[in-house]
Amino acid sequence: MSLARRTYSARSRLLPSVDALPDTPMDWDEEAQVQAIEQARELAERDPDASQLLAAHAMAQPTHATPNVYDPAQTEAALLLVAGLKPWEGDAMHFVRYFALVREVTLAKERERDEMQKQQQQSSTTYDSSAYNV
Repeated sequence: MSLARRTYSARSRLLPSVDALPDTPMDWDEEAQVQAIEQARELAERDPDASQLLAAHAMAQPTHATPNVYDPAQTEAALLLVAGLKPWEGDAMHFVRYFALVREVTLAKERERDEMQKQQQQSSTTYDSSAYNV
């Protein structure tokens, strides 16, 4: 797998890595939340600060940053416009092939954008250097 495909795969994951979110609250299932809240009630008399902290952690909803939210309409529009697919071709396509094509279209658009940025930078540096040759 090429480096571009590996970086695309890493970027497009919905759940970020553990290293990326060091300060997020833990995921609690219902049973653990109930137990933690009961413990917080029992702990309230002895240590009110710890009780409040435990209850807050148990009731907090984790917030995970989603770098790439899947938008089916936007994805299909990109395939229709960029890849030139017909609507019935996308409908008949196997999902693995469909999303592989989505990945390739995304990578192609990124390469095109990078090339345009390089050309703009080269043209701006050429313009800047020619301005000093007066």
